Amino acid sequence: MRDDGSDVTQAGEAGAANVLGDTASAAALELLSQAVTLATAVRDEAGQAVDMRVAYMNAAARAGQPDRAGAIGRLCSELWPHMLANGSFAACLRVLDTGVAESGRLRWSEPETYQPGVYTYHASRMGPDTLLWELREGSVDLARAEVLTAVTAALSSVDTTAGVIDALMLHGVAGVGASSGGAVVPDVSGNHFVVLSSLNRPGGTPDRFAFDVGAPLPMAYTARTGRPLFFGDATARAAAFPEAERYFTGSAAATAVLPLTVQDRLLGAVSFHFPTVHAFDAAERAFLSTLTGQFAQALERTRHRDASARAYAQLEMLAGLSDRLAEAADTPAVFSALLAEVVPRLANGATIHLAGEPGTHPHLAASAHVDGGRLAALHTLLDRYPPLADSPTGIGRVLRTGEPELVTDPAAAFDGLARSAHHRAVLGDLATTSWLVVAMEQAGERIGALTLIREGDEPFTDRDVPFAGELGRRVAAAVQHVQTFNRQRNVAHLLQQGLLPRELPAVAGLQFGSCYHSGEHGAEAGGDFYDVFAAAEGRVAVTIGDICGTGPVAASRTALVRHSTRAFGKLLPDIGQVMAAVNTALLEDAPYGKFCTQAYAVLDVDARPVVMSLALAGHPLPFVRRADGRVEALGTPGLVLGIVARPTHTVTRHELHPGDTIVLYTDGATERRNGQTLLGEARLRELIAEAPVGDVPGLVHFLETKITEYSDQPLADDLAILAVQIT
Repeated sequence: MRDDGSDVTQAGEAGAANVLGDTASAAALELLSQAVTLATAVRDEAGQAVDMRVAYMNAAARAGQPDRAGAIGRLCSELWPHMLANGSFAACLRVLDTGVAESGRLRWSEPETYQPGVYTYHASRMGPDTLLWELREGSVDLARAEVLTAVTAALSSVDTTAGVIDALMLHGVAGVGASSGGAVVPDVSGNHFVVLSSLNRPGGTPDRFAFDVGAPLPMAYTARTGRPLFFGDATARAAAFPEAERYFTGSAAATAVLPLTVQDRLLGAVSFHFPTVHAFDAAERAFLSTLTGQFAQALERTRHRDASARAYAQLEMLAGLSDRLAEAADTPAVFSALLAEVVPRLANGATIHLAGEPGTHPHLAASAHVDGGRLAALHTLLDRYPPLADSPTGIGRVLRTGEPELVTDPAAAFDGLARSAHHRAVLGDLATTSWLVVAMEQAGERIGALTLIREGDEPFTDRDVPFAGELGRRVAAAVQHVQTFNRQRNVAHLLQQGLLPRELPAVAGLQFGSCYHSGEHGAEAGGDFYDVFAAAEGRVAVTIGDICGTGPVAASRTALVRHSTRAFGKLLPDIGQVMAAVNTALLEDAPYGKFCTQAYAVLDVDARPVVMSLALAGHPLPFVRRADGRVEALGTPGLVLGIVARPTHTVTRHELHPGDTIVLYTDGATERRNGQTLLGEARLRELIAEAPVGDVPGLVHFLETKITEYSDQPLADDLAILAVQIT
């Protein structure tokens, strides 16, 4: 490539200087052996580059032009129409729009300009509207090595399937000198191939579309069989795949289709289409195979990365679900926890159907969707056409068999589900692209079915089935747990009620009030109790106590203490003797090893003033609120019951006047916690002073409310309060 016209050379340097603004740089360009062209962008109304106008050509570039001076100012599409076919023209327009430089390889076939052969090009943008284009002669082997190097560099920073396909289209197609190309992979059902991308496809067809796996197309054949195809001209291609020719234009004179294969695993296929007749010798076939292998390896890496990311996301979701389920107190709360976790992270929408009684159909228990309008439409559909228990597909089948059902072809599934033309039309209005139904089953009990619904271009796959099944199992287990817990709680409540008096007796001269709250152990009977009964010698006994622990053993010990106290209190007039007898009863029950705190008082209501005898066995000191509002602690601490054979308990006597109120309580009151702070005896004393006067049930209710509201957390321990007022 030489230019012997000095006038043209000087004009070229001047043109370069005008564009570059640097005479020295312009002179240097004239000395380069590769053809260098500067062109300015021609843009449409939207600002997109649609052509280029030649502003400068160096000596090597001008050497390839019949009219060396006349080339300046002309449109590239007119000057080199061959660029439109070999893909380099489209590359230049992309560079002008994006500013990202591109390199590639092309086969030049216009003998009236440059010598036909293989060339490499590099396009970069200088400023907003100037393109620098370099065209270099090179050996085929060198050009192919450069392409492989460029592709390796491009794939090194790619971490998504879309990125791999973009690299294939931008670097692979242009690098091999093709004018267009494409890539396909199997869809999740295995019944179709999905076109991930296609460069320079005519007609503006969207990048993603599907065709049947058995379609009579070259891409389908290679993606199905793993066998490469090479057609040196359109005639050979049409003879092998006549039905495919309508997809090709004149820019696809020759075609190569190669499998995307990694260790005998077939991932899909890629195609390259060339603008001229092609020989596809052994060296080029090997080169195309090597290049395609690079993309297959990159695609496999991204799939492994995607699988790892998906597994991590699933673990996160299971952890989040476990946290939510731990707080669920009933079946609706369990379902709400599941739906909150899976929508929208896993699915656009979800429904939960419960299995009905024999002879009935499943009923909708819960649902969610990211779009409120679509959720309403789904409810309307399910209200009019609820799932049938005997349906051969869908929720009915899953509930009968326990087998999951994955649907990735909604149209075919709707045909099978529809019960009428109207039903089919309504189903067709759904935006669903796939759904997955799994049984909610645990330990052989199948309680319902979970349906996950997706919209968009990322349908569920077989990989999602085990995870969805795990969600179903966890929810079924959680439902069983809360149902068992609630049954046990009801039993515990009934048992606890049996350990407390059904009602407090009416005693002349006395007014009573009481309350009981179980702690967070909820499903087990607690150890707190209280009682009021007629004691020996016509007196009235009041007692309150706390057995260590919860559950059946604690309940049995509670019953033992309460009924022993009542029995011995009716027979023995001495308080110390009653406490000793109860202690003996506990020790005889020693294998269970549960000790007890107790306050036991006897009131002589016939005396004036009323006299109360009080003994404490490790129990908090009761308070008395005097008629004048003063609050005092009463009694002397003593040893808990059930530890030693002969504990000593001090009996104290106290005079009570009308208006005086005794408040006995368990440690659940003073040990109520808000963060790290306990309510404590001092605050309880203040609350007793603040409580309503003259209404003992009202006083107890006031204390109960203040204690429970001290924290927003459930009670950690049982709470019992018994109050007695002298009237």
